[in-house]
Amino acid sequence: MRAVVVSSWQQPPTVQELADPQALPGEVLVRIQAAAVGHLDLDVAAGAFPVLPQLPFTPGVEAAGVVEQVPADSDVLPGTAVLVRGAGLGVVRNGSWAQLVSAPIEALEPMPAGLDFPLAAGFFVPTTTAAIALREAAARPGMRVLVTGARGAVGSIAVQLAARLGCEVFAATRSPVDFRPLLDGVRVVQSGREAEQGVTEVDCIIDTIGGPELAARLNLVRPGGSCAVVGYSAGAESLLNLPAWLVANVRLIPINGIAHDALARELAPGLAADLANGTLHLPVQVFDLAHIADAMAAVRLGTVGGRAVIVP
Repeated sequence: MRAVVVSSWQQPPTVQELADPQALPGEVLVRIQAAAVGHLDLDVAAGAFPVLPQLPFTPGVEAAGVVEQVPADSDVLPGTAVLVRGAGLGVVRNGSWAQLVSAPIEALEPMPAGLDFPLAAGFFVPTTTAAIALREAAARPGMRVLVTGARGAVGSIAVQLAARLGCEVFAATRSPVDFRPLLDGVRVVQSGREAEQGVTEVDCIIDTIGGPELAARLNLVRPGGSCAVVGYSAGAESLLNLPAWLVANVRLIPINGIAHDALARELAPGLAADLANGTLHLPVQVFDLAHIADAMAAVRLGTVGGRAVIVP
């Protein structure tokens, strides 16, 4: 089978031909049809995640595929289309950037009806993360909400959900010409300090990019407002002026997918149904497994409009 392999933390991953894996005792062998490529995958592949897997290692935390081999006592049937995520896949054990993967039963969920494999592979994290961020930030109808990284997967869903909630939404993106959502109550602005000059006081921020400007963006939030921090594609550090922050009384809320996993699983079916019926839209950019380097670069540079997915 073909698989992406990290052999050294000092070198980028490569696509290699490996022997087909056999299902481990009590596990299910899944033929991967599509696998998502996200910032968590990039961190793990670079050895930048707090937990380091043993090398050589295949990344990939989120995928969709077809069950190929099951244990004798399993209720799962061969040929079943499933989502594959969790149970340490792509973090502490080989993940889904491969044609075949052995996965624990608890890492499998039925594939939502109405979604193709690429969308099914990539929808869970961005849709549930956006929904949880808005919930934790206590977004309500009539609020003014700034979403950064609005062209990305989490950001684009957050814009749609906030608009659907009845918020006045500022969608900040580096490429506003290419991002024109036909949504009532959404104003598209250029990201960066120029955008902040055009945005007046907001009730909350859904910040998907982090970086040095995060501290400055907090100045836009009204006293008692909130900022849900989802990601750090613009940089992993921001210098916070503690006296100013304390006086501003702005809640900084970390959105951690692992900590919110139970809620994410609860919300996912409804969000998948919204994608299937067209009331939510998540663009997917598909790359062949052989072009994993291009997919990783696109995610790293933020040039993917939506979600990057590889097909093996």
